[in-house]
Amino acid sequence: MSPKLFSTIAGLLLFLGAAFGFFWLWNQSRTTSSTFIVSDDLKAVEIETVKTEARDLLSGIENSGNLPVVTPIQKMGRDNPFAGL
Repeated sequence: MSPKLFSTIAGLLLFLGAAFGFFWLWNQSRTTSSTFIVSDDLKAVEIETVKTEARDLLSGIENSGNLPVVTPIQKMGRDNPFAGL
């Protein structure tokens, strides 16, 4: 058997094996059930309580910065107006 024929057969077998493997994985992924089991001890989150908690957490925060940073008028039209500040 010549090396060229052996390489061709080996490559063909590897290709067929890989194609079969991908087909098998694809077929297995399609047959899995997509039902979710939810535990009975879980309860739905009330959005109002989340809003209240967020409001309580954010009420004590102080704005220490002036955002967004405005471009100084003297530097308008430059490539980088914030260079040299």
